[in-house]
Amino acid sequence: MTAQASLGFVFENQAFELEMRSVNHRQLDLEIYVPSGLGDLEARARGLLLEKLFRGKVHLRLRGDFQGAVERISLQEDALENWLQFKKVLDDKIGHVTELGFSDILKLPGVVTQSRDPGLVGAFSAVFEENLKELLEQFLAFRRREGKSLAEALKTELLMIEAGLREQEPHLEGLEDSLKKTLDEKVRSLCYEGLDPQRLAQEVALLLQKADIQEERVRLEIHLKAFLEELSGEGPVGRRLQFLVQEMHQEIQTMGSKSSDLALSRIVIKMKEGLEKIREQLMNVE
Repeated sequence: MTAQASLGFVFENQAFELEMRSVNHRQLDLEIYVPSGLGDLEARARGLLLEKLFRGKVHLRLRGDFQGAVERISLQEDALENWLQFKKVLDDKIGHVTELGFSDILKLPGVVTQSRDPGLVGAFSAVFEENLKELLEQFLAFRRREGKSLAEALKTELLMIEAGLREQEPHLEGLEDSLKKTLDEKVRSLCYEGLDPQRLAQEVALLLQKADIQEERVRLEIHLKAFLEELSGEGPVGRRLQFLVQEMHQEIQTMGSKSSDLALSRIVIKMKEGLEKIREQLMNVE
């Protein structure tokens, strides 16, 4: 299911942003982008997402100056003292050397170093996890809102298919007379005399047996009911709904192959169209 959410937070006067978005995908595919060297953060994020998400291609990205937030600059006094002694030796041997300015000192190897503060790294990890949980709740709330709208759209198509079953009933009631009339007219168009009543009844019975779609109608109603029940349930239902759509497609397809009546065929076509819309919409269901 498509969804997106983002939030910002501040740590050690540095601004950060967490962004999460997803697109349709048959499986769960996580893409997590955090600053290099933060494998622990990526593992924590992956664990949290795996607890709550089940399908979709999900992108999670952390933006911000992580190095500036957790690294500290240190002055190595021993190294500086060594450089100053070295400069004094040069002054004694070759005369006065240019004075060292602040920028010159920063450039001296080993005098100024940067290192990660373990305490700050741990604190940042805790803040990151807290904000990720909040982001995940926003993301799931977005999905729930989308899910409700999608469920209503699916129910509309299901009711249309159910209405098709009701629409079939009057045509099925008159199917025997219609087949008898059609068969008799075809025979009479080929010869002057029609079939005797007994033979005509036998042929109509065979045609009725081939055109009987009652079993398919019963099974389709069962699948429709099961689909509605799944929609009202909790948790991931996408795969179960896809299975039910396959079963419904088989029943409707069989109805179409058995229907020789033009009106019944048109009803089946409408039912197929509704089912195809459901199939497309299920790509958004987790």
